[in-house]
Amino acid sequence: AKVNLAVEYDWVWISNRIYIYSPTNPNTRYSGVEVTQRESSIELNNREYLTFDGLEVAYTGSGGISELWPATNISGLVVKNMNIHHIGIKSSLAAYGLSVWHSNMIIQNNTIHDSGRRNISLNIYAGNAQVSNITVEDNVLYHGFHTTGVDIATGGDGTLNNITIRNNLIYDDATEILDGEEGVIQGESYPSEGIYVAKENTGSGFVSNLYIYNNIIKNIDLDAIKLNTVSSSYIYHNTFYGMNSNQINFGTLVFVSGSSNTTIKDNVFYGDINHTKNNYFFCIYIGPAVTVTLDYNLYWQTDAESRIINWHDNGYKIADWNTYKSVSGQDAHSPTPANPLFVSSTDYHLQSGSPAIN
Repeated sequence: AKVNLAVEYDWVWISNRIYIYSPTNPNTRYSGVEVTQRESSIELNNREYLTFDGLEVAYTGSGGISELWPATNISGLVVKNMNIHHIGIKSSLAAYGLSVWHSNMIIQNNTIHDSGRRNISLNIYAGNAQVSNITVEDNVLYHGFHTTGVDIATGGDGTLNNITIRNNLIYDDATEILDGEEGVIQGESYPSEGIYVAKENTGSGFVSNLYIYNNIIKNIDLDAIKLNTVSSSYIYHNTFYGMNSNQINFGTLVFVSGSSNTTIKDNVFYGDINHTKNNYFFCIYIGPAVTVTLDYNLYWQTDAESRIINWHDNGYKIADWNTYKSVSGQDAHSPTPANPLFVSSTDYHLQSGSPAIN
């Protein structure tokens, strides 16, 4: 049989043999090779009022904890104190640490990483399920391949309403090489979102009443938060630090398009990309026809030639601060962009004299 394996970690099972792609001799490159035997570790099967506490879930083909498809109106799920990791193949089209859509759901104090597509997936692409009251808090989410943190999307006529994402640490490797392209090559990696929220077709479904606060999102590969056609979002008291230095196409700490009633207040934005490498990196991108309130935010770019804000397709550098405020009518109480004076690149407490104090 012909075996077409393209990149490292590709594998196939043929005639009772495992074939893997390894750039060098696998006997010396790896301490061992493991091949998944199950599609998911835990299938919820539309059961309600379940609690999973303190388990490790790893090494399955496409799901750590998964629901039946399509989404239905079910309620009552708690996932806490879990260690969920290495689910599916890197950059694959279906590989989720959590793929869940219970109403009245709590996802709390988990460590979730190295899911091939999304670490937490709250997606209802078909049907008309009405999902509400979800809390995602106190989790550590890292090393993503499409969505490092939380992916929220609706299709068809389903709705996702009243979702809180708070007190999480979401991060990627600032130096990771991004050489993959979704749906074309199963590369080592490709740019990953931190928190992604969207309405993804022309059905009547929608995402509404989204609360994102007190999170640290750092060194993300694409957008720390991306909102696309979301109603009533509140982004408060988050710290956004840095960007993958190898992202050359785009990248924004907060990207908002097609959305209504978005409030972004009391956040600290620390941008660190040199404009000669990526001139399309912004602390905030606000697209046309977006209703938004921006205030009490502190912005900073380590490169003065990098733009802090793109407002309705016009970019503004630190030197353009007063012009931006006049044109947009936003950030009336936000201080002039300045270095927030974090203790270090890993400790985001504020040093004495920080312009972010008070």
